[in-house]
Amino acid sequence: MDLKYFTTDKAFYRDKDIRDAWISGEDSDFPLIRFHSLDAMDWLDGWATCRRGGVSQGCFSSLNLGFNTGDDPALVRENIRRLGERLGIADRTMVRSHQVHGTRLLNLKGGIYPASRAGQPTGENVDSVTGQTRGTSSPVSPRAGQTGDQREPGHDRAGQTSNHKGPDPGQAGQTSKQREPSHDQEGPDLTPYEDLIQVYSGYDGFYTDQPGLTLAVSVADCVPILLADPVSRQVAAVHSGWKGTVGKIGAKAVAAIAAGGARPDQMTAVIGPSISGSHYEVTGELIREFARVFSPEEMKTITVQTDEIHYLLDLWAACWYYLRQAGLKEENIHFSGLCTFENWQELFSHRRSGGKRGIMNCLIRIRQD
Repeated sequence: MDLKYFTTDKAFYRDKDIRDAWISGEDSDFPLIRFHSLDAMDWLDGWATCRRGGVSQGCFSSLNLGFNTGDDPALVRENIRRLGERLGIADRTMVRSHQVHGTRLLNLKGGIYPASRAGQPTGENVDSVTGQTRGTSSPVSPRAGQTGDQREPGHDRAGQTSNHKGPDPGQAGQTSKQREPSHDQEGPDLTPYEDLIQVYSGYDGFYTDQPGLTLAVSVADCVPILLADPVSRQVAAVHSGWKGTVGKIGAKAVAAIAAGGARPDQMTAVIGPSISGSHYEVTGELIREFARVFSPEEMKTITVQTDEIHYLLDLWAACWYYLRQAGLKEENIHFSGLCTFENWQELFSHRRSGGKRGIMNCLIRIRQD
């Protein structure tokens, strides 16, 4: 398996761990990405999927885990089943969300909550602005819920070439504030995988202290972040696209875990496989969104101007800054070192493929005794 690790002369990365990822089953039919920093903890497992191991064809080949990509739902269902078998996931103990590029987190410390068929979040959740929890339901066994998947942000419209310049994502004629990825949401009658996994709507991350519950976020260039606290034994998985990064969703997850007795300075974070700052080109419109929430000094690292109107945007560095601000120690923040754009033959990349691609998952689970 030919995966290339990120290399850079950027001073920011000089003393940082930028090769946390390694490949489990590299020569097998179903390789998985694991992380050295998480492997050091004997009470949890963390993974990211690759393109190999499934049954999808063409641009979805082969382990496409996203239903709203245009792939055959029957093939995606089989891919999800195979992933569950590979990781030893019991039916309906893996949770995913119809991600909306926000900062809302679902608290699953009480177990799995039922998903709402109306698309409204249920259970206890973290307010996207205040970080406070609100609205509690009693945990129940999983049941059929609303499904849906995201079209990854950060990217070009389908059919554009990989060198397309401009901010993420949208339709022609819209401003950057109007630009949102299109989400083809499946209704309650189109749930060919409801017996395998539990899918919520409206969240971009989860956190839990429940053994055996697998938290998964969906990506194809966006940044997945896995968090673990070894003292309180809580974990989180978040999806941090450019909007989630501006909203500092990972910092909100740190605060949510800390509210349950964890200390940020003891937490470990993995910034997973995603597009690197060497390949994420945007316009000044998007840079101004980041300049609102990151300091001028931080922006010198996060952005590099390439011409009069275009910039390279480093989401990895931006996530690192907000995790440090949230209280994590520098030595506890790790980069997978895998750029999806560079490794498009082994990892799904929205930009590299012009929008024609599948979806990967980044997952974390507390082991059962």
